[in-house]
Amino acid sequence: MFKCGKWIPPDLWRSRVSRRCELPQAVRLILDGVMASPGHQFWPENLSLADRLLFPVLPSSRNLTDIYLLGLAVKRGARFATFDHSIDASLIPGWPAVYYPIPHH
Repeated sequence: MFKCGKWIPPDLWRSRVSRRCELPQAVRLILDGVMASPGHQFWPENLSLADRLLFPVLPSSRNLTDIYLLGLAVKRGARFATFDHSIDASLIPGWPAVYYPIPHH
């Protein structure tokens, strides 16, 4: 996720990347560099999937994290960039302003 051209890894994303990567120490070094950059902002996980205004419909568990992060981007006025084109962004009110599917070649 990024805001104004700066990357912003929320806590949820940071913990998921560290657990899924085969080289967690390499990921830690990358994240340390991102977090030390001048534009970095820490975003606590302070949204609730129970918030029916932001999350009126929940997806299957396969896309739940993505939808949460999209909701966080809407709430923060940032952009949600993803390579995963299977996300149903229309589940989140305000999605057109923040959703950016990255084209793959």
